[in-house]
Amino acid sequence: MTSKTPWRKRLEDFLQLIRQADLTYFEPDLFRLNINSAIQTARTVTFIIQKNKKLFPEYDILYATEVLKPFALDPVMVWLKDSRNVIEKEGDLSIYSQVKAQLLFSYTTDGPELVAPCENLLFVGAKRLRRMWLRTAPSGVIKDTVLMVDRTWIANSLPDLELTNALLRGYSRLKRVVDLFDKAVGQENKGELEERSVKIGSSGRREYVKLSDGKTYRLKSSYRITRRGDATSARKRYALAGEVVDDDDSLTLSDRMENFAKNAVAVFNADGFHAPMYMLFDENGKLTTIGSVHFADRVDKYIFWKMLADQVAIDISFKGIVFIAEAWRKTLGDYPITAISDLPVVGEVLSLIGANSKGEYSSITLQVTRSGEKPLVDIALRAPDDFAVPNFLIPIRRAWGINSDVSS
Repeated sequence: MTSKTPWRKRLEDFLQLIRQADLTYFEPDLFRLNINSAIQTARTVTFIIQKNKKLFPEYDILYATEVLKPFALDPVMVWLKDSRNVIEKEGDLSIYSQVKAQLLFSYTTDGPELVAPCENLLFVGAKRLRRMWLRTAPSGVIKDTVLMVDRTWIANSLPDLELTNALLRGYSRLKRVVDLFDKAVGQENKGELEERSVKIGSSGRREYVKLSDGKTYRLKSSYRITRRGDATSARKRYALAGEVVDDDDSLTLSDRMENFAKNAVAVFNADGFHAPMYMLFDENGKLTTIGSVHFADRVDKYIFWKMLADQVAIDISFKGIVFIAEAWRKTLGDYPITAISDLPVVGEVLSLIGANSKGEYSSITLQVTRSGEKPLVDIALRAPDDFAVPNFLIPIRRAWGINSDVSS
């Protein structure tokens, strides 16, 4: 295995310090220490690249176009540079903690919110808060509603972004630079599995209290980058045609979705089901993240899609998503008097949903039929196209700056 470059080692030090800050989120002194160390370490990544400039052909042009200019236009990178100067010359950053509670029962509308001047009122009084919300929540949504209690650390000098979110945004920007300079010295480590797991900023410090039963839940979420391994076994098992994930950046979103649909049908018909899975892409359509997810109930769905929307602020490469899952088709019935989970089922489908930060949206809905006990999907049996963007995608689209709730 090829040894790592010194600037990549320092980047990994930065990531480790972000993890340590995350682990000490509720210990103010340790959190402050780790935040300071992370900011100081982040700045040294580019210092080490500068120190080794003789290794890079046309270093001056490369550094100016890939570091100096883009960093000067990125508020988070400017903040990281200025914050390091404050820490080293003046002392600690001015930071403060905020705690709030919010009712979550919709993808499209923020629920009622309470920000308390004394965090103990929220952390100690979760049951009392639940009773209060039970008195005000519409009866039709109580079963599918969660009370979200969130603690957030913020720097006075960057008031619009949670502190660890800011550091992860900086890490994402620096990683692109490190990848580029590694490539410039022939150090790409192609084929090597790379996996990182980091909580998603303030989303990782949330408690969820279900209104229906008062149970409290904590959901950990990860930001994962996994390079593909050998797809031969999957292609053989499912008789997949072509690449399992196509990185051809000339494909349109609709073309890409057709390829995913063919493979999704092959998987479903071989196994009799298709586990819910999501794939995240960069601006060129290259896969950056792939994972599966299990929803115990509708509340889990609210939490999952809210966290993905939060990730847009962290990962600058998150520019597209494809979600594949089985779904029940339901009639609206007498909603909201009846909870969505209790509405009558009228059909079963395999659904593929795709969207990107350009505002493009595509969906493919395939009818599930049953031959005896075995469910089957025929790619030709499609439900009518629904051009309305599904509600669960709206938080992500809004995070991309797309305020329209219909497809373009």
